[in-house]
Amino acid sequence: MQGRKRLTTRRTIQNSLFVLLIGATILPIQSLNNLFTQRSPNSNRNKCNFLNGLDTLNGINSATPERTALLQEMITDPTVSSFPAVAAGTWTVLYAPHITTMARVLGNSAFDPILYQMHADGTMTSHVRWTFLERFSCWLSVSGTYASQDDDRVSRVSFDQVWMKWNACLEDGPYPTLQDVPASWWKTIVQTMGQLGFVESFSVFPVAYLDNDLIVFDFKLLGTRICARKLPRNDLY
Repeated sequence: MQGRKRLTTRRTIQNSLFVLLIGATILPIQSLNNLFTQRSPNSNRNKCNFLNGLDTLNGINSATPERTALLQEMITDPTVSSFPAVAAGTWTVLYAPHITTMARVLGNSAFDPILYQMHADGTMTSHVRWTFLERFSCWLSVSGTYASQDDDRVSRVSFDQVWMKWNACLEDGPYPTLQDVPASWWKTIVQTMGQLGFVESFSVFPVAYLDNDLIVFDFKLLGTRICARKLPRNDLY
């Protein structure tokens, strides 16, 4: 009985991690025309204040009330640029309070980096490196499509493939695609669990801020925001 409970607990945690990955790696896609207005005089200053308050621009930062306040000030600025022109490329999550909170709850864990590669044809791939107990790590990966929900401020994502790479160091990188994962019973289980873990209510994300290399979108289910930065190069890691 205890063994069955432990197995159920492990499955619950794994499903939660897949849902976390899905929720954390979403970007909008098509026309967001109503967002694109003239930049206010404070736009650059508020953005710089937020970025200067972070520890790194290449990975996730711990959540603090001060950083959340700076993020809130930044998103009050009008959004600029054309999303189709800036979407394609590799993005990394800089700030996501619910993710750092989950890592802390799990104990000795970290989700970093959180990367997602957007393609001009509406497809996307995302990879999250999970480190736990200071000795073990794995890459959690998904792929699917993204599209505009309302041709304005809301985006929707659909994932259909999920895979993992266990005990992988950062230099190894993730498996690029599901097809690159060696055939095994574990590959099938991960794919099945990942698809079951995809929750429809997690798949819609209003955009709060967008410019040429920074985006903030709302994760309304948990009442938080996620900020991601476009990397200068198109590398995954």
